[in-house]
Amino acid sequence: MDIVIDAETGALSGSDSQVEWFRQIIRALIDKYHSISRPAQGIALQSVFDAVHDHYLLVEVGWEHHRRIHQIVIHIDILEEKVWLQRNETDQPLADELAQAGIPRERIVLGFQRPDRRQFTEYATA
Repeated sequence: MDIVIDAETGALSGSDSQVEWFRQIIRALIDKYHSISRPAQGIALQSVFDAVHDHYLLVEVGWEHHRRIHQIVIHIDILEEKVWLQRNETDQPLADELAQAGIPRERIVLGFQRPDRRQFTEYATA
């Protein structure tokens, strides 16, 4: 199936095409941060891509001295054809990067924001 982008709305033809497009953008974003991140010695980065259930993560795993490290750096889900940014432990505005990559702002939800505060952002509320 060819992907067709509506010039006015930026929407793709067919919801499956749109979700697949979101997946590609999210994977590219996580791959980018995996390649540029420099974790401490003894810490590994793991990219987790679950395209069946639409969960995408970048995780730090390892040991720092005598302390176990297991931290989610980035967590993004696709729920009901919207991209939910659940966690962002980078120092970069990932929602802006998703929007610049082509995901419409009305399809991005800042899941880490309290639901009653989302209305004050430039993104979707849910």
